[in-house]
This record gives sequence, structure tokens and C-alpha cells, in this order.
Amino acid sequence: MNLKLKFLPLAMGLGLSLNVAAAPVTLVGSTVTYSFDDALLGLYGMPVLVGDSLFFSPNNFKAESSNGSPALGFTAATMNISVQPNNPMQWLGSVSLNEVGDYLLFDPLNVSAKGVAVTGQIRVRDLNTLMETTDSITPAGPMTAVGLPSKNWSAAAAADVSSWMSTLANITVENLLIAYTTTAPSLAFIEKKGVVLQVTAVPEPETWAMLLAGLGLVGLQLRRKTKAEGRIALN
Repeated sequence: MNLKLKFLPLAMGLGLSLNVAAAPVTLVGSTVTYSFDDALLGLYGMPVLVGDSLFFSPNNFKAESSNGSPALGFTAATMNISVQPNNPMQWLGSVSLNEVGDYLLFDPLNVSAKGVAVTGQIRVRDLNTLMETTDSITPAGPMTAVGLPSKNWSAAAAADVSSWMSTLANITVENLLIAYTTTAPSLAFIEKKGVVLQVTAVPEPETWAMLLAGLGLVGLQLRRKTKAEGRIALN
């Protein structure tokens, strides 16, 4: 019998919890490979890999405040993902994060202060040199429209690490949703419904092909020059 199952009633009686160990996951994209622990993704949920983009469909990632209770509602979540290029002749280029969701501000009597917000940051750290860079998650526009129906929002952050020539980095995505109201009747609600994380590798294969072709032409010219100088010397 599985030991966890055998001792489960005892653990429940003692108010203990049996934690499930995080399982490492590796997803190989077109030019980069992502690694993470699936049990540590939390509200983001398990992503789907398309090309070099990770698509997350968050589950219950929302914040709300109704009639001033709570006065300030917020939900925070953080995930860590490591990434490296598939080709040893490439390094990491750009990191981009794009998020979408919806929000609702409802105040039929126009008596309450109310609002919603999305914020946070991405932090990229080279795991060999420990160099770091960050960028704030910034909404594409104001989220202040009041009334039904709910409205869509989007936000983004980006970082360019191509100058690092990094071959292994950790990406930390920190998200925070905020909703507030002061008096009744009022409602402030915001939810995150989609997150896309994309990392590129550089130089692109076409760039390498052009570079190698250029080096080949230079080598050919040098050989021709050497042969010509040799003939002149013999004459």
C-alpha cells in the first residue's frame, strides 16, 4: 500500500498536510528551452508552448472589492522560469511579457471612490554572471471606464539582454492585481485571463548564414591575393 494513502487518515486527524513535491518540467521551443517546477506556477497554471512562446491561462487570478469591503482587495503571484538557447552558437536576445484580462467598475449612484490596477515586473538574471535587469508591467491604457459590461485590458513588459551573450537565465514574473471601493453600492473587479512569455535567441540563423558567407568571401579574396603575390614574386 502507498505510504501516503496509509497514513492519510492519521495526517488529516492531526491537521497535517502532505505536500506534493514539485515536478521539474522542460519544454523545448523553436530556438529556446524553458524549465520550471509545475507545482510552483500557482495561479498562472500550466502553460502551452507554441514556437518560443509560453501561453498561460490563469485560474481564478482576480481581485475585487464590493461596497468598501475589503476597502482594498489585491491578489499577488510570482513564478520563476529558467531559459537557455537550443543552439550553442546562440545566446538569449529579448524577453517579452504580454497580459490580457477584463475589469468592471460599477457604481449606479456614483457615490463611491473606486478603481482597479494591474502592476508588477519581470526580472531577468543571468545565472552565470548574475547580471540583472527589470521592467515594470505597464497597462496599455487607463482602466477607468464605469458601468456594464466589463471592459478589456492589456499590459506588457520587456527586456533586451542580447548584449549579455547569456546562455542561461532565470526569469521572474511578479504580478499584482488591485481593486478598491469605499461605500455602497459599488463594485470593483479585475481578472487576469491570459499571459504570454516569449524569449528569442540571437543571432538568428539567417544572420549566421550571412556572416559565414561573408567570411567565406573574405577568405577567398585573401587566397587570390596570396596567389597573385606569389606569381609576381616568381616573375
